Amino acid sequence: MTGFLSIVTIAISVSALFYMRATDAKRRRVFGLKPRPRRFPLLVHGALWLPAIVLIALGNVAALLIWMGAVTVAGWGIAAMTPGMVDAASEATVAYRAALRAKTEHLGTLARQAFASGKWRLGVLLSSERPGRPDDRVAALEGRIAELEAELARRDEDAPRPGMLEAQGTTKTNFVIAGSRS
Repeated sequence: MTGFLSIVTIAISVSALFYMRATDAKRRRVFGLKPRPRRFPLLVHGALWLPAIVLIALGNVAALLIWMGAVTVAGWGIAAMTPGMVDAASEATVAYRAALRAKTEHLGTLARQAFASGKWRLGVLLSSERPGRPDDRVAALEGRIAELEAELARRDEDAPRPGMLEAQGTTKTNFVIAGSRS
């Protein structure tokens, strides 16, 4: 009973998390997506937290702890997904389902094509060569940082050193220190 109850409550809460991710205005703006109105926000928050309240009311502490851990991990995973990853995962899932359907219907040729397509889609999902990946942005920022550090190094070479002033004939008496001459 605990396992079944945990799975049902986790599924309800995770579906609410996916809905929240899809309708979050700040997230959509960051990824350049069109705004999407948030409908039924109380219902969504209820779907997120009601399973915990039910588990507490039932006194099922084991299921509550399982739910807490699973929703926490799922929330971090859902938040880390970019729209490109979601699209690639959706395509891979569709291709995989088509392969399974073809296999169960014993359509050998169709199954091989769909399965090959599914492997390609999953390869796209897992490849590191997708445009717009955070790694690409980090690499671009690191390159810019290297350029700025090189520019600072060039400026430091051109700046006069403390010993250079004395070598040019000036003395310490020419400097004003704290409002008085020394």
